[in-house]
Amino acid sequence: MFHAQLLPFDAARVEHTATLLATGDVLLTGGLDAMGKPRADCLRFVVATGRFEAAAPLPAPSRRHSATLLADGAVLVVGIGEAIGGAAIYDPTSDSWRTVVSPATPRVEHAAAPWAKGEVLICGGRAVATLAGLDEAGRREAPIEASAERYDVAAGIWRPAPAFTTARRKHELVVLGGGALLAVSGKGRGPSGAPVRLGTSERLDAAATAWQPPRKLDEGERFVCVLQDGNVL
Repeated sequence: MFHAQLLPFDAARVEHTATLLATGDVLLTGGLDAMGKPRADCLRFVVATGRFEAAAPLPAPSRRHSATLLADGAVLVVGIGEAIGGAAIYDPTSDSWRTVVSPATPRVEHAAAPWAKGEVLICGGRAVATLAGLDEAGRREAPIEASAERYDVAAGIWRPAPAFTTARRKHELVVLGGGALLAVSGKGRGPSGAPVRLGTSERLDAAATAWQPPRKLDEGERFVCVLQDGNVL
């Protein structure tokens, strides 16, 4: 049976993140409120009670950011603050945030996933420097990133990572067997430079120095799920 708890109007949000924690709880961060304004507040869905509870807020209002569960149970959020694109780590045990160094190219609308050797890879999106002062129409015309970076959790630093063949934003990034990553669909530019929905995927193996050439997707392959045997549905 499906059970749902409706959030109060002042807690409603879109363009947020939802991360399954090691405890089974779910952390919601940022997003746009019902009036279309970025928000910093966070919520935690507590499985034991079936209720949402307030969690420590992000360092700045954020939307279209990423959240990645780390091996120690903490959560790395990248893209904090629309004009900043910073990064911070959430500790579920202490319900607190710790600011960490920002990527070389602070960004939003990117994707992130755990990668090889305890790192987190972020790829694509849009650099916050190109979005300053733009309205929604202007944002749609802003440049799209092909670049990627990897965060070394142990060292607390960002390192360069292989760039996409095709610049993309708002794409899916899933972890495959053996630590490979698959970037699927998203939004990019067509031959004329006009915005398009991308119909390709790119794969990056754990020890690779470049993404494999883009593969054309069938119409039904725009949303993906990794099965228990490692295959992709």
